[in-house]
Formats: sequence, structure tokens, C-alpha cells
Amino acid sequence: MANSKANAFALIDIQCAVKLADFLNAPLKELPKLIPIYGYNGQIGPPITTILWIYLCVDRQRQYNVPFLITDLGSHNIILGRK
Repeated sequence: MANSKANAFALIDIQCAVKLADFLNAPLKELPKLIPIYGYNGQIGPPITTILWIYLCVDRQRQYNVPFLITDLGSHNIILGRK
């Protein structure tokens, strides 16, 4: 998704995260503190409670131990963004 204006670096859909965690044998980790989220329209969504740490490779650039925040992304599997 280009130009998502997401203030989070890496977001992953719940179903995709579960499948990926199972495939990679990577545990989902509970956050010590909930992260509130707001939609593009300013409406409050359910808070993020879980993360998945994985390696990321984009255009031959590798980033290790990237924390993907797990949330409902609707029709998208992953959103990469930055503030």
C-alpha cells in the first residue's frame, strides 16, 4: 500500500500474523502495555496487544528483529509506514 501515512513502521493483519508465526515457528508476544490505534478517519479501533518479531528484506536491504504490530488491516496483509 503506497503512501499509507501510517505512523507505525510495520503493521501486519491478524490472520497473516498467525499463519506466518506458524510457518516460521516464531512466537507471538504480548505487549506489556496496550497501543491505542486510530483509523485514517480518526475513529478509535481496538488496541494492539500483540507483536511478531521477524526479519524483513525489502529491495535487498535487510532489517533484523522487526516488531510487526498485529491488528485488523481489512483487505491488506502488511502495511509498512513511517511517521
